[in-house]
Amino acid sequence: MRDPADAESVYRCLTLLVAAAMAALVLALPAMAGAARTRSHGGSVHVRHETIHRAPRKGHKHKHKHHTHKRSVHHARKTRPATAAGECPNANLTPKPGNIETVVVATLCLVNGERARFGESALIEDARLAGAATGHSRDMDEHDYFEHTSPSGQTLLMRIQASGFIPGGNVGYTLGENIAWGTLWLGTPHSIVKAWMESPGHRANILNGSYRYTGIGIDPDLPASMSGGQAGGMYTQDFGTIISG
Repeated sequence: MRDPADAESVYRCLTLLVAAAMAALVLALPAMAGAARTRSHGGSVHVRHETIHRAPRKGHKHKHKHHTHKRSVHHARKTRPATAAGECPNANLTPKPGNIETVVVATLCLVNGERARFGESALIEDARLAGAATGHSRDMDEHDYFEHTSPSGQTLLMRIQASGFIPGGNVGYTLGENIAWGTLWLGTPHSIVKAWMESPGHRANILNGSYRYTGIGIDPDLPASMSGGQAGGMYTQDFGTIISG
């Protein structure tokens, strides 16, 4: 017959082994969950837009003022299938310091492809608008924000005025701006333009028939608060046309 003391000893050992196994499992769960989140974590994309219009003023000086709104756009009959990334070389590149010019060209190709799709003329690159757009993308990256107005109070209109795109006098103008940031595969030109086209306000800017000129600025870096350390890009596209009096 088994000694009761031996049975109690075995029971205590088993109890200790089970407790140790449970403790090890509890400690491992956070690490396992973190690994799962890392593996399943995908890219992200965020967009904003703005539009400014001022009619030309005759006979008197006019103080600059503007309002932001969404413009209605007449969509012409489709002339060909939707623009595909394959129609624009390098549309699936993620921005990096050495390929920014290539990514800009791909982005403009996609935007002009969408305009052609709806019967609108291609936008013409303007160095002044490109400079303003590039400066804004870099500023958003450096100062960790995602807005059309910077923390220092600089607006889209102020940036375009500083670029020299708007001549002096009482001319009118129509300006627009689409901004976006994306990580991983959602930071490519194809994904950014797709996101813009799926948003009514951004789509209206891209298809606005009154725009003639554009400038695109892309920063290959993103603040850690936005990207979580993932690769991606900050995009700004400025649109503009000058209306003579």
